[in-house]
Amino acid sequence: MLTSIGIGGLLGTVVAVPLLNRFGRRWAIGADILGTFVMLAVPALTANAWWVGAAAVIGGIGSTMWGIVVSSIRQQSVPNEMLGRTSGVFRVFGYGALPVGAALAGFVAESAGIPAVFALCAALTLLLLIPFYRDITPEAMKRKHGAVEEMVEG
Repeated sequence: MLTSIGIGGLLGTVVAVPLLNRFGRRWAIGADILGTFVMLAVPALTANAWWVGAAAVIGGIGSTMWGIVVSSIRQQSVPNEMLGRTSGVFRVFGYGALPVGAALAGFVAESAGIPAVFALCAALTLLLLIPFYRDITPEAMKRKHGAVEEMVEG
């Protein structure tokens, strides 16, 4: 299954730039949220290795696009002298949350089963659509990154 995510990551590197040029950064962020939802929802519904593997490929594609978009936004938004510190904080919170999430997933798995962990994570992922639609609007992307987004739309 980890290989499936890696295959998705490789595919993501191939399709990311053409998709970003065609649809813009906002679309890539939204696609990653939906791709992550699919990657988590499928194992909640079935243990079929082919379906779970296909969902992992989709999640890997979205994850790569997310990484490209978020890194480029951070590099454009943060002053050069603060970029290293900002990236470090991003990693501390990102990687620091992994053991917390793993422990919580273990508690849920013990009490409700492994499919429940995937279902809960899929549902929590869908909650990301709230700030996505509220805060990552086309107008906000234009204000913050106008030249790049105008190029995509034009």
